[in-house]
Amino acid sequence: MTLQIGLQLFSAKKAFVNDRLGTLKRIEEIGYKNIEVPVDFSGKDLFGIGELKASDLKEMTEQAGLNIIATHVLVTEESQFDKVIAYNKELGCEKVIIPIAFFKNYEEVIAFSETLNRYGKQLQKRGMKLYYHNHFHEFQRFNGQYAMEIILEHTDQELVGVELDTYWALRAGIDVNAYLEKLAGRCSLIHQKDLPASVTPINLFEMLDEREVITLETFSQFGKPENFAEIGEGVMDIMSIIRTAEKLKDIQYIIVEQDATAKDELESIRISYKGLSRLIEKVLEGTA
Repeated sequence: MTLQIGLQLFSAKKAFVNDRLGTLKRIEEIGYKNIEVPVDFSGKDLFGIGELKASDLKEMTEQAGLNIIATHVLVTEESQFDKVIAYNKELGCEKVIIPIAFFKNYEEVIAFSETLNRYGKQLQKRGMKLYYHNHFHEFQRFNGQYAMEIILEHTDQELVGVELDTYWALRAGIDVNAYLEKLAGRCSLIHQKDLPASVTPINLFEMLDEREVITLETFSQFGKPENFAEIGEGVMDIMSIIRTAEKLKDIQYIIVEQDATAKDELESIRISYKGLSRLIEKVLEGTA
């Protein structure tokens, strides 16, 4: 299976807020055909893109010639999940992704895993699939186990998949390719960005006490533009990630997600599209 390139719309959130349809059309002109869309069901607009009705989103993406491959959904209460299901059903979108969670202890990871199973079961009944998207802190240890390992162990793989963010796994000191192999059969999407050569240490746990509670505030200090590079302009071995993904066959999409950039957003995603396309082409040609 040849990897398809996608874009997480969060990467162009400011442009999207200013001109929704125009931004979607520009994304398609750059070369993207597949997008993930962040949708906040908490009512707090934590993604910063305002209210986004499913009917409006569907109409705009169709006009722009874009395919919605997944939604990233923020829910703060389980009762909000009925709206998630209805929204994705209206879009015709089969993949629903929980983009982040924070944990104080082992028990909270177990409870979260049980919630994922419940969400996943609801989606499965309607022909959809749930995924969890990692950052670095899921590789904090509780009772000697990574939180991510606890989640994998206590969720049903038929109900809950993984969207591996390779950058954030690397920032946790993880061997990304080995972890992709570990996730074989469970991971069908990966997020990709790049790491500037100036960032040190790469492993954030070298800066943190692994026993401390990692909160959104803790996490946010690592989300500044200087911590990210466009694909092809940093030091991540993205070529090897592509090779591993191609070998595993299960991974359908490699999705550009630029958490933050000092560049113009649309220029940033253009650079990453060009860089990622070139790397995939080299791998397929066997020149790398």
